[in-house]
Amino acid sequence: MDIARTYFANILQQADAMLKPWRDAVVGDPVLVRTVELDPSYWIVPVVRYGQVLGYIDVGPRGQVLGYAYLYRSPDDLSPCPPVVTRLSAEEAYKQAEEILSTYPDAEFTDPVFVHDGPRNRLAWMIEVRVGGELATRVFVTPGYVYQRKPEEKPPPPGWRGGLP
Repeated sequence: MDIARTYFANILQQADAMLKPWRDAVVGDPVLVRTVELDPSYWIVPVVRYGQVLGYIDVGPRGQVLGYAYLYRSPDDLSPCPPVVTRLSAEEAYKQAEEILSTYPDAEFTDPVFVHDGPRNRLAWMIEVRVGGELATRVFVTPGYVYQRKPEEKPPPPGWRGGLP
């Protein structure tokens, strides 16, 4: 994704100390982020160094850069940086969802899809649970918690995590 590479090269010119680890990094392969309705929304493009994702660049549907994020709090401590930009693999997300999924013994489950649940920065893996072909619930998995929401329920407002303040 050329727009992310160009943006990456430009932000490295900044004198921001938080960007210091990015100087030895490269731009990785973009990951499509979908809406809860499964429509394509935007891409997150990882910034990778030595097998760790230091952060990412958000690229919108028309090729515009929406912003960037670090996955660490200090440039001197990169231990929080995950190996994948989604912070969990799809397989790890499915495993974390098993407790909720097990409460639907006669259901079919979709493969996890990376989505934003409402606001663009509320990222999660989503698994749809279908009973008799009908959508029964959606299970959302983040690195910190797992939650579910019935199709008739509205998503939580911005700033809330999984409906919890």
